[in-house]
Amino acid sequence: MKKILLPILLLILTSRIANAANIICTAPTCSINAPGALSPYDSIKITAGNYTTLQFSNLPAHITICNYLGLVTFSGSGYMDWGNSTASMKDLHFTGTGYAGLFYGFKFTNNSDAILSTSPNNQRIEFDHIDCEGVPNNVFDCSGYSTNYTGDSSTCKWYRVRLHDILMNNSGQLYQGTYGTIEQTPYISDSVSMWDILCNNTSYKGSIVVGPISRINAHDFSVIFAGLNSVTGDVGMFQIAGNGSINHIYQYGGRGYICRMLNFSLVAFPSAFTFYDNIK
Repeated sequence: MKKILLPILLLILTSRIANAANIICTAPTCSINAPGALSPYDSIKITAGNYTTLQFSNLPAHITICNYLGLVTFSGSGYMDWGNSTASMKDLHFTGTGYAGLFYGFKFTNNSDAILSTSPNNQRIEFDHIDCEGVPNNVFDCSGYSTNYTGDSSTCKWYRVRLHDILMNNSGQLYQGTYGTIEQTPYISDSVSMWDILCNNTSYKGSIVVGPISRINAHDFSVIFAGLNSVTGDVGMFQIAGNGSINHIYQYGGRGYICRMLNFSLVAFPSAFTFYDNIK
């Protein structure tokens, strides 16, 4: 029975991928309202060019968004619009790997505030190979309202989210979660991974990743702060309530610690927090 069932399952999955469709956008606007336009495993390909509007609404699960035929530059006046103030995003992959030989296929310039500003709960989303040039505030802003955490992973602010291969020049924080200590906020992220992050001349003086995150896995960051530090205070580059692992971090300039961690766990027995091979 198992030998018969496995090929059938593989055939169904292969058929879904083979039948996947592509929607191709051209500059200066990419606006996708997904009902009826997209199905799971479809792709949105954004043609190289300069965009003032990127809007995605009601995306189904298992959607890939990538650059197409070259570099995509967003110079809009505000947040890239996901149209998701009341709906969660699941199984989304936003990647700048759509053109061979171009490492960062998406560029966000100094007129944009964030790549993602989200209020609802998001699960299994991934953002990678992105260049942020002069993005003044939080590149990923998750400080807004969402469903309270109830013990189920579906009520996490972020769950199993991956951020990697991101370049930030003269920009602000990489990630801002909900404000306050774990006792003050019911909005918790879990199982978040961040790696291969380059922050050059960051405009923030101390913090890069802030908010309650359980089981964070952050490694291979290089962060260089701009100018002379005239601000004092008790703050960390990673200012987190949670647990997990932070390693292979290089910090130059700025203020405070590489990491300030208030240890807590979502399970009865607190998970370990490891911190190693970091240089300040």
